Amino acid sequence: ACDTPSCANDCHGQGVCVAGRCMCDEGFLGESCEEKRCPGDCSGNGYCYQGSCQCSSGFAGDDCSRVQPHGKRFSMKLAKAPSLTVPKSLRGSVE
Repeated sequence: ACDTPSCANDCHGQGVCVAGRCMCDEGFLGESCEEKRCPGDCSGNGYCYQGSCQCSSGFAGDDCSRVQPHGKRFSMKLAKAPSLTVPKSLRGSVE
């Protein structure tokens, strides 16, 4: 008989069983390596759900690292630049 403790669900094929505990491959986590890890662990600005970051309010991006204003959009109106006239005394002769 084998005394080696086994791991739940054989670590879902995404890790190795060591003394009854799963040591997950890179990109996976959980008791039996059943969860896919999110990019950058959501930068601490959201939570991971099935391998995708669900960003907290004010953050965006695949890894929730981009700061986003709370529902506000910025708009800028650019004014037309004034026309500049070079005084005759500063103009050089062009040949």
